[in-house]
Amino acid sequence: MKNWALPEYPSTLFHFAKHTQTFVAEISDLGPGFKLGRIFDDACDEGFFMRSAKTGALKLFTLYDIDEEQMRFSSDDGLQVVLFND
Repeated sequence: MKNWALPEYPSTLFHFAKHTQTFVAEISDLGPGFKLGRIFDDACDEGFFMRSAKTGALKLFTLYDIDEEQMRFSSDDGLQVVLFND
């Protein structure tokens, strides 16, 4: 079952690169309390919601790659998020 109590961040905290359909930010831009949440109660997938500043809609982004420099997320409709570890 999906966990709807995931952390939520406003889209205004991200830069959107239209040509790559990617939101980009530094982790520190998201505040000192930055965290991810488990998407499903019975799995270890992690992610967060982004709330659109234009529509108010929530979009789920799921972590799919992580290394020392960045975290990469994707949504069901192909949008991407890259968070740089600063």
